[in-house]
Amino acid sequence: MFRYEILIRLNEAGVVGAHQVFAANQLHPFTGAPSTLVGDAQPLAVEPGNGLPTLAEALGEGCAVALTHNEALRSQVVALQAERDGLTIKVDELSQQLCDGQLALDQVRQALEDARIQLGTLTAQLNVEVARSAALQAQLQSAD
Repeated sequence: MFRYEILIRLNEAGVVGAHQVFAANQLHPFTGAPSTLVGDAQPLAVEPGNGLPTLAEALGEGCAVALTHNEALRSQVVALQAERDGLTIKVDELSQQLCDGQLALDQVRQALEDARIQLGTLTAQLNVEVARSAALQAQLQSAD
């Protein structure tokens, strides 16, 4: 069981009453779904001495639970920030690798384009030489 809520009633003079409610988490017996079973309100003493738990005790315990929960959340925040920082570094590294890869790809594309141009030039030169060779062969055949 856990303290579910604390209600404090006030008027212009101050605190006039308080109560607390406890609850328990449970699984529904048929569906297995989690649910919270809330109990009845129990009075809290505004002033000590009548045998009831006091408002001050309930608030002190509630604050201790809240502070413990807060500290756990702060620890999670620190862990998540460290994880985020690590992932940021990884993203930066991957971005640099991507830029390097893009540069290398651009260089390969340029080399391919240069090779195409050179191939075109060599093909044109070959065609000129083939035509010249054909012309020479034709001259040789006509001279015989």
